[in-house]
Amino acid sequence: MGYKIAPDWYWLEAANMANEEAFFPSLELAKKESERYKKETEKNGTVYEEVIGGPLKCLPADEYFIGDPAAVIEDYEDNEKWPVDGNNVFQLDDGTYFALYHANLGPQEYLTSKRHTINTLSGDIIFIPTSVINRKLAISLAQEGEALVVEYGCTQQLDKDEECEGGIEFADFIIFTDHEMWFDDGKD
Repeated sequence: MGYKIAPDWYWLEAANMANEEAFFPSLELAKKESERYKKETEKNGTVYEEVIGGPLKCLPADEYFIGDPAAVIEDYEDNEKWPVDGNNVFQLDDGTYFALYHANLGPQEYLTSKRHTINTLSGDIIFIPTSVINRKLAISLAQEGEALVVEYGCTQQLDKDEECEGGIEFADFIIFTDHEMWFDDGKD
């Protein structure tokens, strides 16, 4: 099983405002979809302003295990099969997307902005579809508070070091892998 750096995605404001899938796996697809919105807008007699953001790193809709890759991937230490350089989104030969990030402070337990824990003995954190790993093991690790299993019905953006040093942002939470952290307790 091989891998490569995943293609960049692009965000289309018009699709987002229409509550539709707003991320596209190429600039060409985003522009094509933008043309559709432009035609619809012009039919209504309004001016269309194309706003396309990117390039972005994203994971498509799926159920993901988020945790220590060594806990769910038997040959994770094989540097020929898995990326040594992390902090990016990758694509397996079969087209499956996954993300791999190095925790700034190395192997230890980390908290998310929603107060979940992620324990990594390898010092890495992977976001990988449960369909390509042992799903039962992934769920067991999540139930034990060692990892997360989350499902999203639409594409989600990832980033590291944007909100704070070592912060891995995904969907609606941040994994803090450095000293700075804060919590989203849902109180407004």
